[in-house]
Amino acid sequence: MDIIEIEDIKKLSFEVLCQLKTVCERHGLSYSLTGGTLIGAVRHGGFIPWDDDIDIMMPRPDYDRLMELAKQEDFEFRLLSAEVCGEAYGYPFAKACHRDTLLVEKDTRDTDVPLGVYVDIFPVDGMGKTYRTAKFRCMIFQFLHGLKITSNWSAYHPSKLRKWYYEPARYLCYLISKLLSRKTIDRMLDRFIRSKTMDRCAYAGRMVGDFGSKEVMPKSLFESSTMLTFEGETFSAVADYHTFLTGLYGDYMQLPPVEKRVTHHSFTAYRK
Repeated sequence: MDIIEIEDIKKLSFEVLCQLKTVCERHGLSYSLTGGTLIGAVRHGGFIPWDDDIDIMMPRPDYDRLMELAKQEDFEFRLLSAEVCGEAYGYPFAKACHRDTLLVEKDTRDTDVPLGVYVDIFPVDGMGKTYRTAKFRCMIFQFLHGLKITSNWSAYHPSKLRKWYYEPARYLCYLISKLLSRKTIDRMLDRFIRSKTMDRCAYAGRMVGDFGSKEVMPKSLFESSTMLTFEGETFSAVADYHTFLTGLYGDYMQLPPVEKRVTHHSFTAYRK
């Protein structure tokens, strides 16, 4: 198999994004660009030059509907998630993978669910009726999320995104995850997530995101959308993307130092 270079990885993941957009529009599903992809759309009109992946987010009801559709329809992409693949899948969010590729992530143990060049799909969940409750709930989830992520590791490795003082908690999650089965961790996560629905909460966010309590935002932020250009095509995004991005990144329009303009992923992609 031939190794896929970063520029081609971008093209293939963008192809998957366009396919996802078509599915969402056909079935009336809400979605938004998120994370570095949203920054890229606002600041660069496309990919952040040193980034190599695409992220979207969906309200939990729309996310669940997409998972059900994946069991009924044959999408152009291959949708991977715990709902579709079962406990063999090692992430608490879905990945839409290019069918003609194979992707191997460093320090991730072997799985029966092979990845391809992907678009990450993050669910947006209800977090609580008050900000204080939502932050506490987010903290509990981060621990359960840590168990889920580290259960998929073949060896411990420090984060490239988080501060050094998060490492003891990450290492504890790694140790505990080796004592529990994936099925047990999945059950704990699913019950916790679904114990609050968005219609009963004033605050919501990407609980599976990387920013801890910063992910807690007013639910209204996720209830209106606009269209932004990304690599020459238009895609849906939360209307008040400035508040969303500022809450996560601060001054997101400011370029990071040169030494930090690197990808945070460690994988090799191949053409089948």
